This record gives sequence, structure tokens and C-alpha cells, in this order.
Amino acid sequence: MKDIDEGKSGSRTRTGKPVVIGLTAENIAFDKKTITVESGAAVTINFNNRDRGIPHNFALYKDAGAAEMIFQGDIITGPGQITYQFSAPATAGTYFFRCDVHPTQMTGDFVGK
Repeated sequence: MKDIDEGKSGSRTRTGKPVVIGLTAENIAFDKKTITVESGAAVTINFNNRDRGIPHNFALYKDAGAAEMIFQGDIITGPGQITYQFSAPATAGTYFFRCDVHPTQMTGDFVGK
């Protein structure tokens, strides 16, 4: 799991309220198209991959061009579950999330408010 704001010690300073989100991948699709959190929130995503034999992950990018990664979760093959933890961007705005394995099929908006 990669977090571009992670320090050398691996710790992060989180300024927003903690939030826990359930996200499921099934039939090569996420069950949510939009995730909204407080800017700077300590985010925990409980990710459930229900697609048997198919790998998925959750990755967060600055925008749909996916050139600037904010967070990249480990890929898991379903069925399986994993927990991702990262800090939401400190600046309010709409960011882009996707499955890196299925980058055109599995996408959504990550909104910091």
C-alpha cells in the first residue's frame, strides 16, 4: 500500500475526523460511485472483493488523468477482504478513485469537503 504523503517513519498526521467506509467490488464494479469525507480525514476503507478469481484494489488520484497518485492500495484477488488506511487530501475538492486493474470500468469520485 502506497501513500505519497507518508513520512519516512510511515506515520501520517491526520487532521480530520476518522471515517470508516465499506466498499465492495462485485461484477467488475464498485458498489459506490461517490465517496464523500471531511478534508484531511483519517480514512479507513474496509474493501470487500467478491469477484472470485479476479484481482481488484482501491487507488486514489488527484484527477481522472491518474498521473498524480494520492494513495494506492494493495491488489487482492477475490473473494477476499482488506483494510486500507490513509489521509484524505487536506484541500477540499473532487478527486478520482479507481481499481488499477480495471481502470476504465471501476471508477468514482472521492469528494473532500
